[in-house]
Amino acid sequence: QACTAGSRVYIHEKIYDAFKKTLTKSLEAIEIMSPNDPAALIGPLARKDLFITLDKQVQQTIKMGAQVAFKQKTPLKTQYFPIMVLEKPYCWTEYL
Repeated sequence: QACTAGSRVYIHEKIYDAFKKTLTKSLEAIEIMSPNDPAALIGPLARKDLFITLDKQVQQTIKMGAQVAFKQKTPLKTQYFPIMVLEKPYCWTEYL
């Protein structure tokens, strides 16, 4: 088990649109499934407090001007935090 959450990716403006399109298409293909399934690529957060903290960080980042470019649909009332792509990284100074 490993946390591989990448918090920042810097993309040159010349390839940004193509990169965003390819990234979004790849993220849309990821299925939420049981973490016990060997085919699972992601799993739920380990604890509810981690979910709450991460959600607060994302909401604060959005308040600071970030825009949601992609947000995965997740089952309600679970600890699966949606895969997200936020744009405008200059606002991410403390949280991500």
